[in-house]
Amino acid sequence: ARTRELLNQVNLDLPPETPLERLSPGERQLVEVAKAIQHDARIIIFDEPSTGQDHNTTHIINGLMRRLRERGTTVVCVSHDMPLLADVVERVIVMKSTEVIADASPREVFADQALMARTNLQAPQVTQIALQTVVPLGGPVALTPAELAADIAQRRGKSARRGRTSSVAG
Repeated sequence: ARTRELLNQVNLDLPPETPLERLSPGERQLVEVAKAIQHDARIIIFDEPSTGQDHNTTHIINGLMRRLRERGTTVVCVSHDMPLLADVVERVIVMKSTEVIADASPREVFADQALMARTNLQAPQVTQIALQTVVPLGGPVALTPAELAADIAQRRGKSARRGRTSSVAG
């Protein structure tokens, strides 16, 4: 029963007796996370969790990292996947040649275009769009499509009330 509960927590719908060699790499990764949950790990480290994963498994892993964090588990995520980091972390530490060169919120890190260029990293596409469109108008640095859409909707509502219309094309 406990094994079934753990598998459910990581969105795996398979018999508990399934041999590991029959699992996909993503399913194996989720089994490892279930093991950490079973042992009430206070810290869980995800090393490149989205590498080699399909969209669905990446989505499951992102949600799992959020839920772990919400229940008080420290989640460390080592990744080059900037949209993943924008979606799930509170703090980004950027390293280059073993040196920490930035330690801030995802919003601050991704808004720093000089830092992104210096490290050959790319902010999430939605952040890049926000930096080119709404940020120059005083809008926020968006980390998710929902944040950007909310800002645009708010601006459109203000413009419509003044008798003007706005559009964003891309």
